[in-house]
Parts: sequence; structure tokens; C-alpha cells
Amino acid sequence: GGEFGSCAACHGAMPVTPGKDLVSEKPIAPLAPAAHPGRFDDKARVEYRFRINCKDVVGRECTALEKADLLSWLVSLKP
Repeated sequence: GGEFGSCAACHGAMPVTPGKDLVSEKPIAPLAPAAHPGRFDDKARVEYRFRINCKDVVGRECTALEKADLLSWLVSLKP
């Protein structure tokens, strides 16, 4: 895959809690919309982050189905 082994490497094991960028060490807001309202409100930003993060984690762009599966799971999580 990519440079980082998993999304959890930066975003943490629990998507309802903050993470930390491995390179810059800057905090990352929770991925789950229940813990970070508005997380997926900007379609262009969401697509940009998928493009960057999929390459970093899986070494390629994610498919539409992979993106949909991830978003569906994140939306289902509760804080």
C-alpha cells in the first residue's frame, strides 16, 4: 500500500476522537460527523482529502464504492 499503514495511523483508532498528523504533529479533528459536525459539508475538500489520504494509506486512489463505504460507516458512528 501507501506510506502509512492505516487511516488510524493519523486519525486514531476511534474516529469519534481527535487524531494527530504523523508528519506535522498537528491535531486532526475527529472523522465521524457525530463528533465533528460539518466534517463532510464541502464536497471539493472531501474529494481532495480522499485523493491525498487514499494514496498515503492504500497507495492508490480509492474507488467510489470504497469512499461510499467509509462515509457510510463514519456517519453511523456515535460519540
